[in-house]
Amino acid sequence: MSNRPIYLDLLLLAVVAVWGANFAVVKYSLAEVSPMAFNSLRFMLALAVMWYLAIHRGSKIRIHKGDVWPLFGLGILGNFVYQVAFIIGLEWSYSANAAVMLGSGPVYVAIMSHFLIKEKVTTPQVAGIVAGFLGVLMLIFGKDGFQLEMRSGLGDLMLFLATICWALYSLLTRNYLSRYKPLDLAVISMTSGGLSIILAGMPWVWETNLLALSGEAWMGIVYSGALSIGISYIIWNHGLSKVGAVRTTAFQNFVPLFGIIFGFLLLDERLSWIQYLGSAFVIAGVVMTRWRW
Repeated sequence: MSNRPIYLDLLLLAVVAVWGANFAVVKYSLAEVSPMAFNSLRFMLALAVMWYLAIHRGSKIRIHKGDVWPLFGLGILGNFVYQVAFIIGLEWSYSANAAVMLGSGPVYVAIMSHFLIKEKVTTPQVAGIVAGFLGVLMLIFGKDGFQLEMRSGLGDLMLFLATICWALYSLLTRNYLSRYKPLDLAVISMTSGGLSIILAGMPWVWETNLLALSGEAWMGIVYSGALSIGISYIIWNHGLSKVGAVRTTAFQNFVPLFGIIFGFLLLDERLSWIQYLGSAFVIAGVVMTRWRW
């Protein structure tokens, strides 16, 4: 097993716990705020948090010659395209569909890393990723049977697009972590993509009566913007720089697991035996992908 400090594992687990709860938080807020307005508002907060942390830590963010347009494109991919596809897909489809789609991210990262870069995936790691994804399916569909409810095929297509964008973003980000600090890179990519989202959503923000929004809706915006995006992206990039794309994104398998845990604690939702089995598959899959064979 890796002798890497345990703090990194705990940080990544904290990130996926935040993301696991984020599905319910976003869904609740979208009952009062349109998707584009919600994205615009939460990215205002996310950018504010990231720039505050960068300034507070004395970061002198400089983009190397030749990296301007590639990093701009990376920001558009990992923030603008991903976030717009995610939030529209989440509104049009079901939370279960979104969790399955995004939970499959490690599969696409493994495939991309195997064919596009030198980070080869071993047979045990592939088995671990497959086991983790099977566990995700058990967690999502284990309560009411394996029936994928399809409210909107377009919504599921948008969620699939979001998953591909996030997997590709995670993979490409590592190419720049040798030249940029995780915080600096997160600020750079978030600024380009975040400003695009803010500007694109402003027409919907103008149409929204912000003073009429409930306290819970504002809490959802703050949670999703400052915590789920702002702070979590920085930790995620740190994980990418230390353990690689495949092992870091394997933690995404915990997202639906934490969603079920929060549902049990806050809503008294009970797990079925299939979901307990799925939880074991998820944990085993993460261990297998992170073991040094």
